[in-house]
Amino acid sequence: MVLQEDTIGQTFLLPKDIRTLIPDDHVCFFIEKIVNCVDFSEIDFQYVDTPGQKAYPAAMLVRIIILGTIYSIHSSRKLERIVRENIVFMYLAGF
Repeated sequence: MVLQEDTIGQTFLLPKDIRTLIPDDHVCFFIEKIVNCVDFSEIDFQYVDTPGQKAYPAAMLVRIIILGTIYSIHSSRKLERIVRENIVFMYLAGF
């Protein structure tokens, strides 16, 4: 029997376009199209030139919340974690 090589710690380079890792029929692309039809400029404008850290764009947050709702993830802490761990959520967050 031959063992697979243990590659923990090996550098992994993502493709230039993260969409190549997501199936073409994934619901995230539908969410993206729907959210892109909504004008969030008035909401985003409220956070221009305000003190503190930069605010996240409203469209990005809505995309993440919608997909989280589809997957029954309602906790903001769980959403934050999954955005760092799941490639689809990373895509919707603009990484």
